[in-house]
Amino acid sequence: MGRVTDQGRFDMALRLSSSFSALDTYLRAFDADQQMVPKEFLLLRSDADVHLSHVTEIATGAFRQAADTLVETMQACALEARKKHLSAEQREVLKEAVEHQLGYVIAGYQSTLQRL
Repeated sequence: MGRVTDQGRFDMALRLSSSFSALDTYLRAFDADQQMVPKEFLLLRSDADVHLSHVTEIATGAFRQAADTLVETMQACALEARKKHLSAEQREVLKEAVEHQLGYVIAGYQSTLQRL
């Protein structure tokens, strides 16, 4: 999940893959340059919303709202970390903590909806 850089720092990375080949191809294209520019990010969000809109049998608005809230919370954390000038070690601790939370979210998906 992480690697030691040339400067001796430990860089962590969380990689997402999908069992849906079209989405996985999409994600690999974004991974190609190891960063997601705003245009790509908005395209991914729009595509996610389009797919969610096809689900009409159950209420999915809360799911969309939760996803937006999660992303906005991560953006706020990143901004606060920059403003507080966290050390490299503190930034790594923050990223590790958030990756654990995201692992919890993915495990929740795997133990519920993925089993349908």
